[in-house]
Amino acid sequence: MPLHVAFVGLQTGHAFGLHQDLAGHPDIDVVAVCEEDPEARAKASERGINVTHTSYAQMLAEVPCDAIACSDWYGIRGTRLIEAMNTGKHVIADKPLCTRLAEVDEIERLANTKHLKVGCQLPMQYHPPLVTAQK
Repeated sequence: MPLHVAFVGLQTGHAFGLHQDLAGHPDIDVVAVCEEDPEARAKASERGINVTHTSYAQMLAEVPCDAIACSDWYGIRGTRLIEAMNTGKHVIADKPLCTRLAEVDEIERLANTKHLKVGCQLPMQYHPPLVTAQK
């Protein structure tokens, strides 16, 4: 059974890389994409990503999924992740995960009490110079 992932925020180049990686994975279904910013929605569309929602609250309420992937703007990521975790979703985010220490504390509390996974996208492991250096 595939993992159902919904995206919120396509504000960084890393968002497109993560979307491409997950959409191409045989064990993952990307079930929804939310982008509230019209310019970012247009950029996503140009890259072939179908934005299904313009309201994160609506997507969380309507779309059954296992995890939320967040690449929204820095200052809102912590709130986005906490909202997802409060509904029982695992989360993965671009770096930084959040920007406030209180958000780190709440994310840790929710992960522990609800037994949720928290991931942070650290794509440097795939950066061509680093791959070459590792070889």
